[in-house]
Amino acid sequence: MTYYESVTEVWFNPMNTMTLIKDLDGDELPFINAKIGGNLIDFENRVDSETSFSNWKLNTARGQIGEGTISNNQNITMMWETGTGAIQEVESKMCDFNNTNCYQAKSLPVIFEISENVGYITGGQNITVKGFGFDAGKVNAVIDGKNCTVTASSRYEFDCTLQLKETESDLSHPYVGQHGATRYFTNSTEHHDGGWLRIQNAHTYNNT
Repeated sequence: MTYYESVTEVWFNPMNTMTLIKDLDGDELPFINAKIGGNLIDFENRVDSETSFSNWKLNTARGQIGEGTISNNQNITMMWETGTGAIQEVESKMCDFNNTNCYQAKSLPVIFEISENVGYITGGQNITVKGFGFDAGKVNAVIDGKNCTVTASSRYEFDCTLQLKETESDLSHPYVGQHGATRYFTNSTEHHDGGWLRIQNAHTYNNT
């Protein structure tokens, strides 16, 4: 799975192309480009003109994802200086447990920032979520098990309004997810084991 600014690994078999490639310039790669869903992967500082790949064997190259379309399935393609290579489908294709939903690369939205991390069980609080990829269809948001009604959205952010919640949030266990709304703060007055002590938000407000 990929998302904006994530680093991904492409698996491929260059076949006989490395034998055919000669005298690359200092800013050239053995392959011209690699794309996910038609969007370029950036291999800067990871692959250069001196990088060598083995013929007729499985190779990998790591690169960073830029802006792209959010989709449940993206094709992976490579273009070489000369000759032909092949994306290794066995490594790039992923399926669910019963093989009914398969994809080469699934591109997902990513969250970088949430405007609030505490709120009230009465609801009505407006939240702004910033990131990338919120323009690929209808945006649905759920915060701490309750729907957050989306009032506006664009590629880089969306706004939503929190709904009534009957009980306070349970912070006794971690929540699984990426860049979630439950945050931690650093206590700059305490130092522990060579690093700043990380403490959970101790506000008396009811977390959402």
